[in-house]
Amino acid sequence: MVTKNATLLLKKSTTAGAIPTPAQLQSGELAVNTVDEKLLFKNNAGRVVPLGWMGTPVTRFGVIGDGVADDTLAIRAATASGKTLVWHEGVYKTTDSIEMTTPQRWIALGRVQFKYAATAGSLVKVQLWFKDYAFACGDFFADHNALAGNYVEPEPNPGGFVKPHGNCIIVAGDRSILRGWTVTNSFDNGITVGAYNETTWAGIPGKPLGAIVEDIQTYSCGMGIHGTAVSGFSGRLGGGVSVASGKGVLINNCFDKESSQGFVHDVGAGGSAMWTNCHAWGTKRDTVNGTGGTAWYVGTGDSQFVNCGCTLPDWAGWDIDSPATNNQYTNCFSNGSGREGLRTKAGDSTWIGLHISNAWRGGGPNDAIIVDTGGTGGEGGARNVYGLSFIAPRILYTAQTRYGMNLVGSGNAGVEVIGGSLAGISGEVNRNGKELIWLRNSAGAMQMQLSGGNTYVSGGTWQAPMQLGEHRLWVDSGGRLRIKFGQPTSEGDGAAVGTQT
Repeated sequence: MVTKNATLLLKKSTTAGAIPTPAQLQSGELAVNTVDEKLLFKNNAGRVVPLGWMGTPVTRFGVIGDGVADDTLAIRAATASGKTLVWHEGVYKTTDSIEMTTPQRWIALGRVQFKYAATAGSLVKVQLWFKDYAFACGDFFADHNALAGNYVEPEPNPGGFVKPHGNCIIVAGDRSILRGWTVTNSFDNGITVGAYNETTWAGIPGKPLGAIVEDIQTYSCGMGIHGTAVSGFSGRLGGGVSVASGKGVLINNCFDKESSQGFVHDVGAGGSAMWTNCHAWGTKRDTVNGTGGTAWYVGTGDSQFVNCGCTLPDWAGWDIDSPATNNQYTNCFSNGSGREGLRTKAGDSTWIGLHISNAWRGGGPNDAIIVDTGGTGGEGGARNVYGLSFIAPRILYTAQTRYGMNLVGSGNAGVEVIGGSLAGISGEVNRNGKELIWLRNSAGAMQMQLSGGNTYVSGGTWQAPMQLGEHRLWVDSGGRLRIKFGQPTSEGDGAAVGTQT
């Protein structure tokens, strides 16, 4: 048996994909293909079958993993091999970017820690950049080590775009899967799902397609201080997980703690994403530069958010930008936000079971939900926010909540609220003359409650009057307001209420 194994090892060492014939093995004997690193076995039926894939230990390429030696070049050699890599428990120090341009399959045996340790004060770079398909699952830990003061922001290229090197991990390959990662101390985003034109550094909308990022924990991400000279704005930026340009991305079971932002569905992303079971806790506001602190920023549409929320963000709970149309939010919440629980500038979206409590923890009173139509009184140019629905929302009354919902700005809005309760000091809704329908099911009756601006009721004729209890109100052809107990049978039915001109 020893002789046969030696023969097979020698024979297979230079022939990829080859397997021994049944005649070369006895039942129960093993063979190894040392190129493909496959383990083969002859079963009792006389067939030679693979027993599984044997990944290649990264130590074979000179990787040490003791947290002291610089493993950058050795890791580059390992990732360039195209082999399935087995990472043993250890701390892998890197001092420059690791860019993977071939498909990657990584397996973690124990906790695998990547520590970025470039010279303090140097330009920050991406720690791990998966430019092709990646399947990296296990107890992986990435420390970008880029807290304020250690590194400076990425350099711009001649086109004026900022290179995305401030991110700790970039996933750019279609159908990539990252599962079980922990990311901390990133300069910009902890994990970014996005592909870039490396001439202009603009994102490529729709790339990558169908990536999956799940069971992720991020801490203290987006904490690098940007300067206006490079990026046009200053302060702490970035979040735990960001979809920068990907389409059809699934982000599931993610938790962020004390990052500049929790989660980002950025402007320019390809949309069609599904965010589920993601929670941001204690996002941090840069009090010096006035940036960050928002738990959820959504700038792209055609996506769903299910069981997602935040606790104690220093700024807004949810910030929905105007391009984020055709989104659906189900069972989402904001608890203890520094400002509003939700500010939305986007129409054609539905919120089902939204729960907001203790809004404007940072001072008030102000409004739990702000529907911002821009222009005078709002942020940015005037816009239409039509087709916005809130189904069974619940706003808990606090001393800081002025209105449960406030429609602000000089643009137009069409908002529907069905069920729920929007408690506030000054009222549940401040409509400011905008279109609003509020239908509430209370003790079997449908009620409408409106405040602020004019209130319009469709119909208004005797065939379609306003109902107050069992009384009906309508306006006849002479402009007189009339009332009757029960349904009227003609325009002149009931009694005129005073004299109108």
